[in-house]
Amino acid sequence: HACVIDAGKKCLRFPSLNLSVGQWNDNEQATVGFVGLVTTQKVLVPPFSEMEIMVRPACSDVREGIWIVENDSTLSNGVMIARAIACPSNGPIPIHILNPRDCSIPIGKGVVLAMMEFIERDSVMNVAVTSK
Repeated sequence: HACVIDAGKKCLRFPSLNLSVGQWNDNEQATVGFVGLVTTQKVLVPPFSEMEIMVRPACSDVREGIWIVENDSTLSNGVMIARAIACPSNGPIPIHILNPRDCSIPIGKGVVLAMMEFIERDSVMNVAVTSK
């Protein structure tokens, strides 16, 4: 994926995917379109169940605005994640997860579980106008 290790910013960048994973300097905002979401606590998801858990952005500071939370099967540890709208500047983000399996799924604290994508304001306005 032609990744770049940025030791100064303590993150791993994937320019081809427009993705950065890791830490950022406190005075810098994430300007990439995708940011990982990590769990804030350890949870055990019972078989055939749904629950809400809290996540936070993987980087220390993301730009203000509206983001969409997306399921990423390569990250989800076997659970399914509902698509949601989030404003990460308001604090931790609640996400809805589903365990479709007949066994419990343990998820550790600090696990990257999903991705969120920044939504440009014009895109949001276009969706609102075309959906009427």
